[in-house]
Amino acid sequence: GWAALTARRTLGTDRASFAYGGTAKKSSGGKFEDYGAVHEGKTEAVIGCLLDRRHPDRQTISFKLNGENLGVAFRLPAWLADVPLFPAICGREDWVVDLRFSNLKHPEKGYRPLAEAKAGEAVQAGGDASDAAGGSSAT
Repeated sequence: GWAALTARRTLGTDRASFAYGGTAKKSSGGKFEDYGAVHEGKTEAVIGCLLDRRHPDRQTISFKLNGENLGVAFRLPAWLADVPLFPAICGREDWVVDLRFSNLKHPEKGYRPLAEAKAGEAVQAGGDASDAAGGSSAT
């Protein structure tokens, strides 16, 4: 998911973090809602985290599961418009993860890998595509 530096380590349990979990739930602010499909316990599930910050008043977070776009999970509140968000992950029990910020297995049209963000770009909010950045991020 995505989190501000002030977020708790357990994603989705405060207002500054946004998560999609293996039990097919999205969460933020401690509120868990149905979203996507169950992938808990499945090996080689590929989760894409999409952040669109092109427009300060319409910033969104979406997720992908094995290449399928699950749609908008969160519309960011106005108070987060200028707050930097960072890729974040947490889990329970035994698990292994491979993080990619480039050479994405399932790229999304209109987004680019976080590794392609220019210095300072990932923390700026703005009105044009050059200001967008993310784990995949809108362009």
